[in-house]
Amino acid sequence: MKPTLLFLTLVLTMLTACSSLDSRTRKLQLGMNREQVVKLLGSDYTVAGARKEADGSAIEILRFGEKGTDEVFAYFRNGQLVQWGDQKLLENAPPGK
Repeated sequence: MKPTLLFLTLVLTMLTACSSLDSRTRKLQLGMNREQVVKLLGSDYTVAGARKEADGSAIEILRFGEKGTDEVFAYFRNGQLVQWGDQKLLENAPPGK
């Protein structure tokens, strides 16, 4: 009986964490800075990539959530949020200027 209770607790915790990240992404707004996004989504993230564009713009990509689950990627240009979403959504987005 105890293993069943432990399993149910674990499942409910995982579901709450996933829906929690989803509900927080609804509060994102374009133009937020990195600190605002991290404050909203939490400090449990990894830097998925970064580069410097030919025009000198700094690009940084943060990945929130567990790899392979409901990941949310936040894309920053010069420290400002310019897009976010899951990887498949962003791969099919039209290119920026």
